[in-house]
Amino acid sequence: MGGEGQELDGEVAGVGAKDEAALVEVDEAKEERGAAADGVEGGLVGTVGRERVVVAELSVLKSQMQQLIGIGQPGRITELEERVHQHERSVQRMKGLVGAVGTALAMFHLAIDYFRR
Repeated sequence: MGGEGQELDGEVAGVGAKDEAALVEVDEAKEERGAAADGVEGGLVGTVGRERVVVAELSVLKSQMQQLIGIGQPGRITELEERVHQHERSVQRMKGLVGAVGTALAMFHLAIDYFRR
């Protein structure tokens, strides 16, 4: 899901490595949750299994929030804000251009009417 990375001692390193590691933890936690559900039915599971599931899910949430906000670099939100500002600037330029062309066209029509008389 994340970026491309190298495999070092069984762990993925590189861009998105935290996300991939967190996803592995969540997958394991989901398996434990299934086992925990089976154990709850049998009355064998305590809060430790549930806590591991919650911690794994919080780890994924934390990595996703860091990706959105950015860790020392612009995050996705900052990039989206910049794109919105660029779009607003281009819209304002187009409005100015349309206004100028409309004014020039009106002046052209006035000149035609003036010379017809």
